[in-house]
Amino acid sequence: FASPRNARVAELVGIQNHFHGRFHKERPGWARLQWLGAQGCVDLQVVDKNRIDEGTAVTWVLNGEGVDVWPDAARPDGANVLRCCLQEVLPLGDISLCTLAPEALPDQRITLNLTGRLLRQLGGRPGQCVHVRLTPEALHIMPVK
Repeated sequence: FASPRNARVAELVGIQNHFHGRFHKERPGWARLQWLGAQGCVDLQVVDKNRIDEGTAVTWVLNGEGVDVWPDAARPDGANVLRCCLQEVLPLGDISLCTLAPEALPDQRITLNLTGRLLRQLGGRPGQCVHVRLTPEALHIMPVK
């Protein structure tokens, strides 16, 4: 689930956080992933494993375990920080299935499993904003074929 072989495999196993973008080399070991949405794009810092060429159209998946979430008032430092609005919170016992819309890409959705404890700390309810940080290692990038 964390690193499917290609976009078709990601689709077949039902990965929810599957997106489109463009890959741009930056400096040795690092690249910029342009996350493309219908209403714009967001640049994300990613690890460059030297397997994808400059300017390549890609799909990518997000491993939810590599996502950190903070209250709106406590914006974390660093790369790949997005302000998101909680669209839906579906309690499933000790965890909740949460759908978030990035403010910069309102047509896109990130689905995360968040613990009840974290949601209480966030005051998490639909309509509330939070900050998420996507660690570069949590982004698995695949060239479009």
